[in-house]
Amino acid sequence: MSVYWAIPEHPSHTPGDKRLAIRTAESGLGAVWDTGTVEGLGSLSPSHALDEGRLTFRLVGDRLHGAFVMVRAYRSADQEQWLLITKEAGAPGIPDHLGALAAPSEESW
Repeated sequence: MSVYWAIPEHPSHTPGDKRLAIRTAESGLGAVWDTGTVEGLGSLSPSHALDEGRLTFRLVGDRLHGAFVMVRAYRSADQEQWLLITKEAGAPGIPDHLGALAAPSEESW
């Protein structure tokens, strides 16, 4: 499963900060700001969490590293707006050992 969001203002390294994230098709992507891996946190499968409108995950990227939550804020026929909320942030590219927000999902993202 691949899903994409456009984030008009870059993601934050500060816990508690929120950023607007607009769900988009792959063809609607602009510049790629970061690359890395994502690990789902929590008990829901990625597709179920997406349907529920709440994704909890850990990113390990070249520029961004930490735990984040995405919450759907608005849905219409042509657009979904989400909030990207920083929960924990570590230095880019350096693993943090703060622990997961919840047990990792058995299904890999």
